Amino acid sequence: MTLTNRTWVALADSQRAHLVQASSAPVDRCHVEHCDSITFDWVGHEHGRPSPRTGRNGKTYASAGHEDAENLQRFARQVANWLAETVDRYEIDRLVLFAPARFLGALRKSWNGRLSDRIEEHEGDLTGAPLSTLSKHPAIRNLVED
Repeated sequence: MTLTNRTWVALADSQRAHLVQASSAPVDRCHVEHCDSITFDWVGHEHGRPSPRTGRNGKTYASAGHEDAENLQRFARQVANWLAETVDRYEIDRLVLFAPARFLGALRKSWNGRLSDRIEEHEGDLTGAPLSTLSKHPAIRNLVED
């Protein structure tokens, strides 16, 4: 099968990120192939060690919203670093990124100028979609149309 118009696409949310490559396939089809992924795997402070936000009994005194925002920013930094390494490893000149608005904002704060020059941002959560669904999604198909 001859594939043309290859486009690198990153799909990210607050828990995982995927790198896929979308291409045009014969007979007006779109082919999407998974290339790499990461997940948020930070476990917090070590058990048995005091945390600045917890008391001796392990009860937290920080608000859940504050911890959620901190975790969001922590994963955004991890994704930004992963994307920078990925762009270099695969020699990507243009990367199309789909992420929910809140996570997209956190990502913007985390990447360097060299990376931001290569990324085309789109608001949307496609992270959990299977490859067969992505290949039919209008936003992905538009990226590889002739």
